[in-house]
Amino acid sequence: MFFVEKKPTVMLLDGDYLHTLQIAAELKQDLDIKILGIGSKETSAIFRSRYCDIQDKAIYNNIDEYAEALIKLIRKHHPDIVVPVGYRSVMALDRIRDKVYCDTKMCLPPTRSLDIALNKKKTLNVAEQIGIEVPFDFSEKLLGCEDSDIISTFPYPVFLKASREAGKNITSIVKSKEEFWTKYKELKNESGGDDILVQEFIDGDNHTYGCGVLFLKGEPIEVYCHEELISVPRSGGSGTKVRLYENEELKRMSIALLSELNWNGIALVEFKKRKDGSLVLMEINPKFWASYSLASKNGYHFASLMVSGVLNIPYTRGHIRKKGIMIFPIREFSYVVKNRENESLVKSMLSMLWPPPKIDVNIRDLKAWIPDKLLHSKSKDD
Repeated sequence: MFFVEKKPTVMLLDGDYLHTLQIAAELKQDLDIKILGIGSKETSAIFRSRYCDIQDKAIYNNIDEYAEALIKLIRKHHPDIVVPVGYRSVMALDRIRDKVYCDTKMCLPPTRSLDIALNKKKTLNVAEQIGIEVPFDFSEKLLGCEDSDIISTFPYPVFLKASREAGKNITSIVKSKEEFWTKYKELKNESGGDDILVQEFIDGDNHTYGCGVLFLKGEPIEVYCHEELISVPRSGGSGTKVRLYENEELKRMSIALLSELNWNGIALVEFKKRKDGSLVLMEINPKFWASYSLASKNGYHFASLMVSGVLNIPYTRGHIRKKGIMIFPIREFSYVVKNRENESLVKSMLSMLWPPPKIDVNIRDLKAWIPDKLLHSKSKDD
């Protein structure tokens, strides 16, 4: 009698995101596994992917309902490991980690560490204690006060940001005291009443420098750096033109900060540069980053290392490239269209295409990469 060994099942969340498609492609290329793709709607990108073996849905209305939906899916499918891609899924899995069967694995940081990473003020406090440079903060001057005399002392421009991670970019550059309270209150409303940090504006090249790190069993097993040449929004957010970047100091500080937090799993640590070239910490993103395709397509296979390490299954690393540049045209085009009063489509496209980069599209999985709105409009015309 012959027994066929069962392939491990990877439950891959956040199937609406394009970088989830690259994670799926990477895992199927490197490992002998099945992908259980979880999306939020019938037209989720992962459901159209050639790399998705099984499909199911989890709709997000609020974090509690989403967490319960994930528990039900785990109990239904019994995956070997659950891999979150976005912020909401990381938060939901953290809530249910003790309610999941022990034979379903997760690769998450400790709850306390995750809480610090999601609270930007706490993150900066920890970083400062271990000697990492952080932005000067003016937030405490505003406590219980809307005094115009106080805001007139700020060295404009200043940078405003929500103090807690919200799964979206809640930031603004304030150029004068006349616009301060308007933008401050806008961010306060957008964040749902969260505290707003008032920081110095880092006056360097306006690029964001990220260091992706994977920790397993207390050790960093993969490290990679990138430089966001163009981002949306322009003050910093998700990169739309990103290049590989080698900087040992960036790696050292990122590993030191995550080590201080007893980290486990994936994270992207982000910095800005001053005019003198010194690096200043911005935040920790405890998840896969939107420009992950640049890392993956240049040999930095964080997802495969994570899954193979947790499940103890074979994986052979491939060749790693040290130089590369990639554009994310769908994200860039969407931003320009939404902000057409302040953006030039021609200028945007020229800045994207020179020097010639790789494009964040998988030709072998093209149907999944086409925006579902275009597919819908086509089916209606037919």
